[in-house]
This record gives sequence, C-alpha cells and structure tokens, in this order.
Amino acid sequence: MRVNILIIPADTEIALEIISSLEFHKYFKVVGALHDQNSKYKYLIDEVVFLPYESSQNFYTELNKIIEYKKIDMIIPANDNLALELSKNLDKVKARVLTHSMDVHEIVRFKDRTYARFKGILPVPITYESFALKNSELPVFIKPKKGQGSFNAFKIESMEEMSLFFSQNDQDDYVIMEYLPGEEFTIDCFAIKGRLLYYMARKREKMFRGISTITTLVEDSELNKLFEKYGKLIAEELKMDGIFFFQMKFDKGGELKLLEIGPRVSGSMALNRARGVNLVEMLIYYALGYIDENSKVYPNRLSHGLSLLRPLNRLFFLKENIENIYIDFDDTLLIEKKYINSKIIKFIFDMKNASKKVFLITKHKESYLDEVVFKFGLDRVFDGIIKMSESERKIDKMKPPAMLIDDSFEERRQAIENGFLAYPPNAVEMIILREELE
Repeated sequence: MRVNILIIPADTEIALEIISSLEFHKYFKVVGALHDQNSKYKYLIDEVVFLPYESSQNFYTELNKIIEYKKIDMIIPANDNLALELSKNLDKVKARVLTHSMDVHEIVRFKDRTYARFKGILPVPITYESFALKNSELPVFIKPKKGQGSFNAFKIESMEEMSLFFSQNDQDDYVIMEYLPGEEFTIDCFAIKGRLLYYMARKREKMFRGISTITTLVEDSELNKLFEKYGKLIAEELKMDGIFFFQMKFDKGGELKLLEIGPRVSGSMALNRARGVNLVEMLIYYALGYIDENSKVYPNRLSHGLSLLRPLNRLFFLKENIENIYIDFDDTLLIEKKYINSKIIKFIFDMKNASKKVFLITKHKESYLDEVVFKFGLDRVFDGIIKMSESERKIDKMKPPAMLIDDSFEERRQAIENGFLAYPPNAVEMIILREELE
C-alpha cells in the first residue's frame, strides 16, 4: 500500500530530517508544503505544494484541498507552533495528523508549565522571580517561556544586566532559571500510549543557534539508566504517543536538570538511523497499526562510539540551459592515480537524471585510462569518452550549451572565455541545476 505523507512546513531542519528518513522508501511518498512561493527549498523536494500560514483564515480550507488533490493519508508537522495548532483542530483536518495530544503540546510548549508539571517527578532547574533574585544566585539563564532550544536565551551575570534586559523585554514572556554550566544531552524517544519503547541519549557537543552540529552517542551505562528512567517517567506522565525527545544538562553540583521536552522529530535524530532505528518510519507504521506498545525495537549493537556531524550544507542553484557536461579525468575523476572521486560520480548521475549528456574528456598521456574505465564500469556511464592530444583544446571538442568540470585553471579559463560554464571538482557537490529556477 502506498502512503502519501504531507510534511508541513518543509523548510525547517526538522522537515529535512523527516524527508531524509523517508527518502527512497517504496511504500511512502512525501509531499512537502511550503508557505512561501519563492522559497528555494522547493528545489530540494521532489513534490511541493504551497499552503498559507496556520494563522490564516483559509488555512484549513486550503489544507483540505491539498489533502484531497494529493490524496494525503497522513500529515507530520515540522515545527512546534504548527503541531500545537493542529493538535487543537484535528477534527478540521481530512487526514491523520501524526502528533501528540493537545494537552501534551500545551504543557511542553511552555518552559514554566513544563517545570511546574514535572517538579517532584524529575529534577528541574531552580527558577526565580527577578524581584527576589540575590547577587549570590547569579549568574542565571533567561529564556523565553514559549520556544525551543537556546534561541533568544541569555546568560545574565549581574543585576545591572538583568535590569537592562527587562527594560527592553516583558518579564512575563521569560523564565529566569539557574545557570547550568555542565554537559548537555538530548534523549530521543519513542513511546506508545505512555509506554517507552525506545530511547537513545546523545551528548550535544557543538551547537549553532540551538541546533546540534556535532552530537555523540552516550555510552556511559549509569547515565543511560538515568535517561531511560526519566524517559519512562515523561512518557507515563504525559501519555506520550509517538516520537519525542527531552534535553537535560548538568548543574554546577553535577546533577542533571531538565531543560525541555519536544513532542516531535529533532533535527539531529538522524543519529538513531546510524543505529538502524528509523523513528519516522516507526511512527508511520504505528499509525498504520503494524506496531503497538508491545513491539520491540532492534538497534544495531555498536562496539565503538558513534557521532553525527551536521555541517551547514552549501548549495547553489544554476538557472542555465546546459545540455552537455564534460568531465576531466586526471585529478578530477581519478584522484592520486588510484581513487575515483565519488562526489563526481554522484554529480554524473544527478546530471543524467536531469537528462543531460555527460562526457569524459581528457589529455591523459599514460596507459591506464582504459584500465580504470573498465575496472569501475565507467564505459557504460559516460555518453562518450573524448581522448585528446596535449596540443588540442578541450573547448574545441565541447558542444554548447555545456559545462566543464576540470581541476586545471587554464582549461576552465579557456572554457569561460569561450562562453561555457566551468567549475573545479570541489564545486560539484554544491551544484543543483534547475533550468526552471525563478
């Protein structure tokens, strides 16, 4: 059975993880919903629709039109505000929304409500009123009551900083909490009807605007016992039903304190897939009735550490009418005379998928070209192999409109001067060719 899944909105880090989790799945078809017609994210997703923001009066009318037209079976919200909005209005949506209950969203969307709900159940941070704060309790951390991660959060080290901050911000919108200087952890979880089926703890080693760019699997057995205990308590207390995560951090005394609970996919949840556990896939199978609270999860048993590196991707879109791609051999396709550049291979197939012709073009003087081409099956990959003498010019063999990929600056210079596009090998992973780009 084919299941059509709508991701809203499709331009968040959360959405990118959901889409990546379902990529190439033979049973699941993903449709991405964007609010902005001009968003460049539409070129990263195979099928895109456009939808007004959830605050618009016609949001549910337009959403249901998309559901009917695209035959959407399920919706996965990809930001917290939308998840909260949909959880309040499930009866207005003509597809199943894979999210937690409205009560869960109403509690965990707000830090003060979360801490009040779990006080006495989990270790939560000490919170303060600004008028009662003492110098001895500084520094403190101020963060929005409504929000996620460390976005728009600040460390306050003096009463003067405190006064200045609240002269510019409404104190009712913020929670003042003890400063937690220790290591920070995210615990990814999956629960059904309040029963925790799976958890995985990871240390947040490096962050950018609240997003983990480096995160590492926690292997400490004592820590993992604590995280499992706390995950079970959260799942039971809130009757969690699906994917969620919670974050904890050590205080100055070495005690773990709860930071927040997220009732959704997290951007760095990909580390679970490295263990062989696809939580998004599990969520859909649960919705289809294939797994229940008695099911068992089977992660890979890894004998060594596991880390996820999430550097910012660099992509550029070319709105160019290119029909022919020419790729150099030495130091472009073949590195150090023995390694095939796998990024070039991916680029070749991206271009062939876009119906471009791809040629190998080379002035290679040694005898092993045919051997390499045969060994790696490249004779069946290229639309042609152009062998040239040292005195010949590559531009004379290129048929416009064309692009050259070559490590040689001189070859690229000649190509550009003669009206072709030309790039070095290290640019190919960034190139997305979209002739219809607006």
